[in-house]
Amino acid sequence: MPANAVARRHLHHAQGHDPVAWYERRIAPEAGTAGAKARSTASGDPSLIDCVESSLNTTSALLMLQGLGLLRYHRVEPYESRMLLDLAHFVHSTAVLTDLKTDQKWAVDSWVRNSGEPPDVRPLADWYRGD
Repeated sequence: MPANAVARRHLHHAQGHDPVAWYERRIAPEAGTAGAKARSTASGDPSLIDCVESSLNTTSALLMLQGLGLLRYHRVEPYESRMLLDLAHFVHSTAVLTDLKTDQKWAVDSWVRNSGEPPDVRPLADWYRGD
């Protein structure tokens, strides 16, 4: 099974669906960010969110699930950042989960998808390389 599928399977155990996408679909209309597009930057448009805001929101959603005891297979970690080599974005950040059984860290990157879509989930080492 591909690594992304394994991570998604564990994340889905939290409530039987993708809780990060659900959280965004529930909160974004009230926050005014329901139309936020993938890879938005801090443009001054309050309806868009950059990767730091996105990683903080995702981390917050995951912390709520953890606090409710719904993340049985993972622990929420502080968000992480990497440098990018393109001219449009200099730094990119993601939420992070650690698998409690294997100690593997996973990037849970909602910034690369439109608001309300499931985040990209991959091993953190792959995320750092940009794979």
